[in-house]
Amino acid sequence: MTTSLLVLWSDHAGQGLADPLVREGATRAFGVPEHAARVVRLCPTCGSSTHGRPLLAGGPGLVVPQVSIGHAGPVTVVALSSAGQIGVDVERSDAAAFDGFPAVALHPAEKARSTQERTVTWVRKEALLKATGHGLAVDPSRICLTEPWDLPALVEWPLAGGRPPAQLYDVETAPGHVAAVAVLSRAPSTLVVRRAGPVARSRRATR
Repeated sequence: MTTSLLVLWSDHAGQGLADPLVREGATRAFGVPEHAARVVRLCPTCGSSTHGRPLLAGGPGLVVPQVSIGHAGPVTVVALSSAGQIGVDVERSDAAAFDGFPAVALHPAEKARSTQERTVTWVRKEALLKATGHGLAVDPSRICLTEPWDLPALVEWPLAGGRPPAQLYDVETAPGHVAAVAVLSRAPSTLVVRRAGPVARSRRATR
């Protein structure tokens, strides 16, 4: 069964654009009624609705997609999935350009050397940790991924219970930025990436 993953991105607005992009994706691509496409937040730690993971409000009997949001300056990226929990991250290409990065973010077996390669590895890990719901409660340096120039995949996972069924994708967005999306699903999946705005373009990748 082919699952549905959608990424929408824009480089012409800041964080205020995220919720409208989620609503657009939910209604147009997933058929969610407008009244159920309202974005809410829920913190898994304290239960607050003022921060935490974004969710669609949904309603009785409605199945709504999972949601994740990422920001880097003017670039906003949102991801929606009917396949399983999803995570997305975007950063400037030079975000990993600091001396202590390898110690805090790279597994001993990872060979990312240039700033670009390190940032690619970072956004892949951040997307994965958003999808699993752990965030930075899990040390990124204990997670091992394939090399940044290879197709992204999870090699080593530090927690008990085995590796999560993570599918990882690199996502092309604005120049000077790198992004990745992760979804927790064992089923084959198709990812659609679209730029929001009047000059929209789309790319389709199947795994």
